[in-house]
This record gives sequence, C-alpha cells and structure tokens, in this order.
Amino acid sequence: PDKRLNLRLRNKIAMKIPTPIALFFLKKRGNTVPFEVYNMIRKASAFYISTRSSEEEKEGLDEVEQYFQEYAARETALKTLLENKESPLTRFDLKDLPKVLSLSLFYGYRLKPKVYEREKGKWIIDIEKCFICKNIRSDKPVCGLLVGTILGGCAVTFKEKFTVREIECKAKGEQSCKFLLELVEKSSQM
Repeated sequence: PDKRLNLRLRNKIAMKIPTPIALFFLKKRGNTVPFEVYNMIRKASAFYISTRSSEEEKEGLDEVEQYFQEYAARETALKTLLENKESPLTRFDLKDLPKVLSLSLFYGYRLKPKVYEREKGKWIIDIEKCFICKNIRSDKPVCGLLVGTILGGCAVTFKEKFTVREIECKAKGEQSCKFLLELVEKSSQM
C-alpha cells in the first residue's frame, strides 16, 4: 500500500542508535535462521547440480533457492514487525536501509555487513566473513541464499521493489562478498 504508517517511538529511537551499539544488544539473541537448514539446502542443491548436465537446469535451481529465501525473509520480516508492535503496513524510510539490513543480516545469520549507498537508489552490502562460501572455490558467486533474504526483507520493510545481485564473492578469491541492491523505479515496474 502507498499509505505510510509512522514507526512507533521505540522503533524510531532504535533507528537512531549507531549500528554497533544495536548489534551489541542483539548478541544475546539466538540466530533466527537455523544454519543446519541452509546447509542441508546447499548440500541438496550441490547434489542436484552434479547430476544435471544442462546449464539451464542448474540456473533453474538457483531461482528456486532464491524464491524460497525471499519467501522466508518476507515471513520473518513480517513476524519481526508484529513482534515490535508495528503494523504490517508500516513503511520504513529508505534512509534507514543500511541500518535495517545490517540488523537483519546480523539477527538472522550473525553476519556483520557494511551497507552503504553507492549512489541514489543503489546500495552495496559488503560482507567480509561470509559463512556460505567458506572453504568453497568457484568461478562465479555462490552466496545466492542471501539474495533472496535481502529482497524479501526489503520488500516487506520498505514496500518497494528491488533487485539484488552478488557482484563479488570470496569463493572467487575476492576480499569479501559484495551485493548490489538497486531500487526499481516505479515507472519501470509497470
């Protein structure tokens, strides 16, 4: 919906606290995403890919994984809004996107990303210590699980359409895993 509901005072204050301080308080909570589930999905996916010969079949699996992650992220974001006594219609301001993503990725995965706006409507999510590609070598990025998580969480929180793609990956020998998050302009959505 286009109608914007304002955040409750408690949550407005939480958006003003520096991210490292907010993360300090979140450390006491457990992960909301069970790593065993994601490891199982990755192992099943790797087996599926190893038994397929066509590149098209392999790409289809990546899309299925991304949709699963996006759905799970939307559900988690909605539950988190309700736990924080916010309406599902609440729409966060895009200026809070770095904070919301940092808290979400820490809360869900214990990742500590650096999120910054590269230019208007485009953000970089930089993750130095990514558990997904740990001890993996690949010619292409392998952290697609986070793409769906980022898309789903942002859709529910900001009520906007985004695209995400991994532009660097430690599995490729790069320094960190980086994702480019782009806001889809309303005119191009139609």
